[in-house]
Amino acid sequence: DGCHLDFMKVDIPDCSYGVTNSTQTLFLFGDSHAAQWFPTLENFSLQHGFRLVSLTKSACPSAHVTPYNQAFGRPYSECGAWQTLVLQRITQERPILVILGNSSAHIGSRSNQVSPLEWINGMRDTLNIIQRTGAQIAIIRDNPRFPYDISICLSRAEWTGTPASSCDASIAKVLDESMFHADLEAAKNVPQVHIVDFSGILCGDMTCTAMINGHIGYKDSHHLALQTVQDLESAMERELIHLFPQQKFASSPPTSSMVVSETE
Repeated sequence: DGCHLDFMKVDIPDCSYGVTNSTQTLFLFGDSHAAQWFPTLENFSLQHGFRLVSLTKSACPSAHVTPYNQAFGRPYSECGAWQTLVLQRITQERPILVILGNSSAHIGSRSNQVSPLEWINGMRDTLNIIQRTGAQIAIIRDNPRFPYDISICLSRAEWTGTPASSCDASIAKVLDESMFHADLEAAKNVPQVHIVDFSGILCGDMTCTAMINGHIGYKDSHHLALQTVQDLESAMERELIHLFPQQKFASSPPTSSMVVSETE
């Protein structure tokens, strides 16, 4: 519907979902790793009477940094322009909660990545702007990023009679720590920030699994499958519901039914 922008676009559509006439607004802001959470957040908003504004853009994080776009062969200036417009809209609308999601691939030593220090400073800029609106802030820790397409790996495993667990990977290889710690550092002295971390559900003690709850866990190497996101609805609700102390909820959120089957 035009609310997840491609590389060239910088406009800010209305993109209101949930209970669109509600006086209480949530914002979703970030790249495709934020956009993947939209179905869960839309259902949360519908269930609890919130308006949800979803503003996401391909390869453009919510931290105020300007990535280098390899496809363009230049700094991704459209990203910076879009970030500024989103933050202006957040300032104008004064939501009660802003949810941030970003791919961990933005941080690193390659020419198209930013350093951890650049990320800390950029995320701190974003958080400082948002906190002045009085909004609560939830940063979703990025999910595992595999070095191969999970669906292809599982198809190959089935074809060759190899166990699906052959597509699992060790936590050390696929669960990023750099962005997680950079976000924690940026969030120091910003009391409204809450880190949402599903790694304990997506991974076991030693490995992150390709199959989750009996289905393929990922669309590719680093985006969660829709079924995985839907399975995490109750876990997301538990993470967010206590951020609204003034809100009257009908009942306690249900217990998550997510099961990770870890095999060596």
